[in-house]
Amino acid sequence: MTPQADTLLPIPTSMDIEDDFPILELILRNYLPENDILRIRKAYFFAYAAHSEQKRVSGEPYIVHPISVAETLAEYQLDADTIMAGLLHDVLEDTGYKYEDLKREFGENVATLVQQVTNVSKNVNQISSADRNETELENLRRMLVSTAKDPHALVIKLADRLHNMRTLQHLPRSKQIHIAKNTLRFFAPLAHRLGLGQIKWELEDRCLMFLNPEKYRYIKKKVSLKRREREEIIRQARRELEKALLDKGFHVSVEGRAKHFYSIYMKMVRENRSFSEIYDLIALRVICETIGECYAILGEVHTMWRQVEGRFKDYISNPKPNNYRSIHTTVLGPHGRMMEIQIRTQEMHQIAEHGIAAHWRYKESHQRRVGRDLQWLDLSTNLPDTQDPDDFLKSLSTDLFSDEVYCYTPKGSVIALPKNSTPIDFAYKIHTELGNRCGGAKVNGRIAPLNYSLKTGDVVEILSYQSSHPTHAWLEIVTTASARNKIRRYLLESGRDQLLKMGQHQLTQELKKAGYKPLEFYNSPAAEEIVESLDQKDLDDLFVNIGFGRISTKQVLFRLLKQKAKSQEPAKEADKKPEPASDESAINKTVVHMGDIDDIMYRRARCCSPLPGDEIIGFVTRGRGVTIHKTTCSNLKYARQDNDRIMPLFWEGDHKERISVSLEIRARDRHNLLSDLSQMISSTGTNITGCQSSTTSTQASFLFDVDVTSINHLNTIMQQLLGIEGVKTVRRVRGYSRRNPRRKP
Repeated sequence: MTPQADTLLPIPTSMDIEDDFPILELILRNYLPENDILRIRKAYFFAYAAHSEQKRVSGEPYIVHPISVAETLAEYQLDADTIMAGLLHDVLEDTGYKYEDLKREFGENVATLVQQVTNVSKNVNQISSADRNETELENLRRMLVSTAKDPHALVIKLADRLHNMRTLQHLPRSKQIHIAKNTLRFFAPLAHRLGLGQIKWELEDRCLMFLNPEKYRYIKKKVSLKRREREEIIRQARRELEKALLDKGFHVSVEGRAKHFYSIYMKMVRENRSFSEIYDLIALRVICETIGECYAILGEVHTMWRQVEGRFKDYISNPKPNNYRSIHTTVLGPHGRMMEIQIRTQEMHQIAEHGIAAHWRYKESHQRRVGRDLQWLDLSTNLPDTQDPDDFLKSLSTDLFSDEVYCYTPKGSVIALPKNSTPIDFAYKIHTELGNRCGGAKVNGRIAPLNYSLKTGDVVEILSYQSSHPTHAWLEIVTTASARNKIRRYLLESGRDQLLKMGQHQLTQELKKAGYKPLEFYNSPAAEEIVESLDQKDLDDLFVNIGFGRISTKQVLFRLLKQKAKSQEPAKEADKKPEPASDESAINKTVVHMGDIDDIMYRRARCCSPLPGDEIIGFVTRGRGVTIHKTTCSNLKYARQDNDRIMPLFWEGDHKERISVSLEIRARDRHNLLSDLSQMISSTGTNITGCQSSTTSTQASFLFDVDVTSINHLNTIMQQLLGIEGVKTVRRVRGYSRRNPRRKP
């Protein structure tokens, strides 16, 4: 039960619970006054009492977790309210206390922060969830908007996830994989966006440790074996550089910088290299006093050592969106070893290490902002303007978590955009009207198509004309949610009639494919119910928003399917032996939701072996129900001529069915290669059902039969196999469903 206002847990005073607090208190005394430390002590006692009956999976008292979260926050020198919320962050979710209790004891700000952290915990899993609906989508949207305006709750959640990753070894293997994937997909990119480099790097390394333990141990061992040689080169390079800079009158500190295991792993995967081919494991960081000194020191570095062409980045004049600033250059250092050198001021270093936490500190201490405002954090105007969950999450992933490219206007201004952005995205980033009048583009002085993928360093000139205007086709070209929102808004304002016709046509075609009579449906109570459930005024508004792209035809068909299934429930119970269906009745029974076509005889096509996550369609066959193909299957070339027998299908929900798929792997032959491949596949929780191999003097070929549940599962296996030393290609060749296994030759 929830404790009442007059029976809140008493603040304990016994010394036996203070053993964990002094470490935190030592950190706090470096920057907080005594009255703030007393408030934090009170929150600690409250959390200790609230969690007193709870233990972690490791067997430790639960209070160990909030203390660790608070210590991480204190290392970033965050304010007292944030530290208190870190101590109390699990109270609302895991104990009987309510928001009002925390507000009464610690004030509205602390209580609200704890509530926001709880909301983040509840909603964040929807980023990667396959089973999502519009209500969950709206909750996620509200959560991002509320926390993005004041990201203290996100920082607390990152500290929470960091400690959970540090203790992940106590959970079952399946949970380790799930949590590590979620962390790599959402929390590590979020830490990067907030500029919390130390948290990002540790999260990524720990994810690699659990998702690919063999590769993690391999890299760790290799790094350890070369540590003595690397440290000697770093010591020599430091001495040479420090002496040269001191002789020139610079007051600097030069330190060695370790390359993180995950960044080594990703470089091996991206560039298809073995560990021995990664040369820039040696790095130095020079911290000086002023921006002018940064460029002067760069000149000294290039005078001492030869620069490696194409390996120079100036993030001082072109800061990253998270306000990261530094000069990066790679040179051939002592003994001809490739070495990366970073040059930055002390202020830049604080922001690079502590990100938004340093931004808050400088703002509070000096009453000023460091560098540019972090405008990206206010997502309220940049979230995707759509009710379609798939579209929303795709756009969110692109805008929030993708890599950036840095392009230039003809006047030299830098425009940061997500990777794969186009000239249209560039135009809308500068100004809405420029985007609306975009009629072409020049990239590096040459005419480029509007779907050209911009690259870092491109100089982009937008050609605007009064006669140009956005078209519906642009929605398929642009990458950013902001550009897509502005295009849709223009189309809505300038062409409602056109959008209405377009949306009606799209829905009519989909209804026909699914076996419904469109006119009959539009005049039925079922249509009125669906219109209301999607918050539309009438059927015309529904058509407009389908044409606009806010609502997908899939959402309408899914609701129609649920209505039909509900109305047929009594009939299903009474009729245990349904009559064989003719082609026409089979089409009428056809549904658009994979999980609900079990009552119809269906099979996966052996020619393309579709997996959950693949884009699919169904073909109604005579006497054999529905055959499910990938939309790209070449065997559908002739089937598409008979549109009446084609039905739209999409994956929805959790798919537990295991499908056997064969992977062909070609690699340079070496000792223990087969063992490494097998262990890698098994480490992803995948069952190996068969293996064939053949070798020549230099090359080995393998054919693994593995059981997978989705295309994402398969892609994870393939990506990790490509990271194994010597592996050149991994290719999916064939597969079959457990429902209808193929006969092996």
